[in-house]
Amino acid sequence: MVKYWVTMTDSFASSPKKLVFVCNSYDEAKVIERNAKDRGGEMKYVKICSTKPSFPKAFKVEYKYKANSGRWFEKDRPWEEKKK
Repeated sequence: MVKYWVTMTDSFASSPKKLVFVCNSYDEAKVIERNAKDRGGEMKYVKICSTKPSFPKAFKVEYKYKANSGRWFEKDRPWEEKKK
């Protein structure tokens, strides 16, 4: 099975922090990418990778999977309350 990784920098973290979402398909990776870009500038340098990324030691790296990532894998900005 081909894996994809979506990387981003959390600009609101107190120290440099990278989030890496491990995806089972390109479609999942696109959903994560869209959700990250829709966060209003909170996430920077959003990128889809087809090989496992590596980062300088200055970054704290947090790996996220579908089971531990809340609603990030849901489409259409799920953290925002739907307007009635």
